[in-house]
Amino acid sequence: MSDYRTHYRTLSGAEFHREAGTDPGKWADAAMIAAEDMGYKVDRDWLRDLLADAMETASKHSIREVLKREGE
Repeated sequence: MSDYRTHYRTLSGAEFHREAGTDPGKWADAAMIAAEDMGYKVDRDWLRDLLADAMETASKHSIREVLKREGE
């Protein structure tokens, strides 16, 4: 098992947020570790792209704008 997998498991939520920041690759890695721990297999590239799109949308729009648009 690579070092980052063991390392991510030892971080508190706040520590992970500080380390991962807005890097969708780090978020994807951590999500894959959690999924694997529960017996699931997730494609990293798909997950990374999904998270990158969500992060980009979140940075460009307020949640109120997104929810209002979805409710139309």
